[in-house]
Amino acid sequence: MIGREPDGFLRIKPPKGVTVWIHRQFVQMLPGSAASLPTTGRSDIPSPGAGASKGGKGVPADTEKASLGTAAGAVSVEGRPSSALAAIADPTLRETLRGLDARAEAELKKPVEQRNFRPLIGEYEKVASGASDETGRRYARARLDQLRYMAKVVETLQELRRMNEKAESQRRRFLEERAELGSKLPPIPSDIDVQGELRTSALYPPGSQPRRFRLVDASGGRERTIGYVEIPPDAKIAVNDLVGRYVGVRASKKRLQAGAINPVPIYVAEDIVPLQPPKTAAAVSPGEH
Repeated sequence: MIGREPDGFLRIKPPKGVTVWIHRQFVQMLPGSAASLPTTGRSDIPSPGAGASKGGKGVPADTEKASLGTAAGAVSVEGRPSSALAAIADPTLRETLRGLDARAEAELKKPVEQRNFRPLIGEYEKVASGASDETGRRYARARLDQLRYMAKVVETLQELRRMNEKAESQRRRFLEERAELGSKLPPIPSDIDVQGELRTSALYPPGSQPRRFRLVDASGGRERTIGYVEIPPDAKIAVNDLVGRYVGVRASKKRLQAGAINPVPIYVAEDIVPLQPPKTAAAVSPGEH
């Protein structure tokens, strides 16, 4: 007996002694509700179509448990024996789907990034669109939803790995270019330790301690930070007049920048003098980095 509720739901009240079976595709499970459902039915309640003849259009008496891993491949989802493969009347189609399920289970045993569901998706698509058995088509469509989701997970993980490998390759290339930087700079006079365009730095803004400025090589049209110039508190260097100009630095000390991923030298200035920029240096406006 079915009554229609105002909100569109149907009220089902079976007579005494009658069991109503509802396929799970018509049920939306709420979070936390799965644990409250029984895993097996009462032994005294017959399965739908139980006892039907093998030659008829009903469900065969034999049952088969179908299992397929979730997207994570860690938990198996088991349907009731009477509502999975056994609900398919066509024995040939049933065997075909059983074989596809076995292949899917085997694929799920592989490491996630090595799983390839594309061939299986193609096989299930043939059943979903071409089988004459409606139950078989629905079964194949449900499997397609699962496999397409799992294939998307695999593609996402593979793409993340490619991005990580690309980033690592670019980092190594950057370090190699920086290592070669010294050989590309113009010859440094014997009394000058390093030379380049002096700029303010966002890493060491004006007023911060220690007082440091960025030294840039702009030759070849590409700016590179070749080091930082540190001004000692007792130094009598008019550094503000030299910002934005090409200078030479006489350093009392030289050390590598601490705590940086790609450290550059820090020159403790003893003196800073303006120099003529090399002819290959590109004309660029001062900026902060």
